Amino acid sequence: MNTDILRGKGSLRTPDDKELVANVIYHVSEKPETEHTKRKWWGGFTFDRLIAGGEYIVELEDGRKGACFLRVRMQAGRGLITVYNYSFEGSGSLI
Repeated sequence: MNTDILRGKGSLRTPDDKELVANVIYHVSEKPETEHTKRKWWGGFTFDRLIAGGEYIVELEDGRKGACFLRVRMQAGRGLITVYNYSFEGSGSLI
């Protein structure tokens, strides 16, 4: 079973898909559905602003969207800039 990894520019939106939270450069991994497993997708991005964890919509560069749960993974200082690393897991289809 292959895992596809996508990289690109996309957006993070509120759970109702009405407001833009942030434009992000993401990486997403996808595992296709098989006879015995459901399709899975997950990924992450870095950003220079703290975003509260929780439910969001992620939109990929190719226009696909999906509901996800966002977590702050780590905070790292780079000079005067603090960079936050985020991870997310899909909670449904990515269409």
